[in-house]
Amino acid sequence: MALNDVPLTGQTLNTTRPLIKQNFITFIDDQFKVDHKEFNTGADSGKHKGIHLIAGALSPVIGAEEVGIYNTVTGGVPALMLQAGSAGTAVDITGSSKVETIGYCRLSGGILVKWGYSLSPTRNSFSTAYSFNDASVPNFSAQPFHMQVTTTFQTGAGTDSGSPRSLIIVCGQNSSAPYKLTKDQFFVYHKAVATLPSPVYFYWIALGLG
Repeated sequence: MALNDVPLTGQTLNTTRPLIKQNFITFIDDQFKVDHKEFNTGADSGKHKGIHLIAGALSPVIGAEEVGIYNTVTGGVPALMLQAGSAGTAVDITGSSKVETIGYCRLSGGILVKWGYSLSPTRNSFSTAYSFNDASVPNFSAQPFHMQVTTTFQTGAGTDSGSPRSLIIVCGQNSSAPYKLTKDQFFVYHKAVATLPSPVYFYWIALGLG
């Protein structure tokens, strides 16, 4: 809502007084109340009660010793961005998904956490690659710096019924290709200690930059 353009050349106080009053009482006060406690309402007057960040067409210019928080929209989805200093990288600190099969969460500082739930191709020993990438989650920009896999508890027929039956090894960053851990995939080696009643389900989680 536009403010009244007053005073103009030639206008008298009697003419501009109600317009100036309307600027302050109606226009300025109404817009101020969107994110702030109203004027003249006690000790908390003027303090924030919420923050609305509109989508910007461009990222704002951040000074060398400034911290910027702003909203960007990609594909119709808003994201809260945090940037420390003009040389810092803008980080999405709101993105996440709560899906068991493959999900992610962004942390401040640029950390990307991804997790998943996968099924082995066989109930016997195997070695195979699993991808970190999926259209529903962001990708790592570099090799993850932490990776962990946990098997589900396996029970059933066999000489050690009721006990865990398998061992899973994740090939790390020092492994040779194609077993090396990369930003796109991890390689799993599975050793069946005894006959398994079914293929192995396992959970994985990885931390890196994204």
